[in-house]
Amino acid sequence: MQLPISTSDLNYPDDASSAHEINFHETGHAFVVGTIDPVGDEDWFTFVALQSGLLLIKAETSNSSLDTFFQLNHGEDDVAQHRNCIVFEVTAGKRYSLRMKSNNPLKDNHVDPIGNYILRLRQLEE
Repeated sequence: MQLPISTSDLNYPDDASSAHEINFHETGHAFVVGTIDPVGDEDWFTFVALQSGLLLIKAETSNSSLDTFFQLNHGEDDVAQHRNCIVFEVTAGKRYSLRMKSNNPLKDNHVDPIGNYILRLRQLEE
């Protein structure tokens, strides 16, 4: 199975109005490779849910100690937010916006405010 992937630019738009479009494979999967850099960087994405049901959004940061934070919006409404992973009920055909940033904008002993990630989205079976 070949999934849609975006690797042309690891630095995505910093605002919702120019968010990067994520396209799902017909299987309900998609992923994006990116980076949070410089400190304070935010990456914005947008997508349309293929089907109604639960959607898993997860950041993998195995090559860095980046601790991520997600905010999922539908229109002006903040519908979910969490660190590193979100599972949320979406509606087929509706457009959602996803803001991703470092959960800790200051470097401490355990996490970095910058780093690479793989953003994975997957429609879950009911």
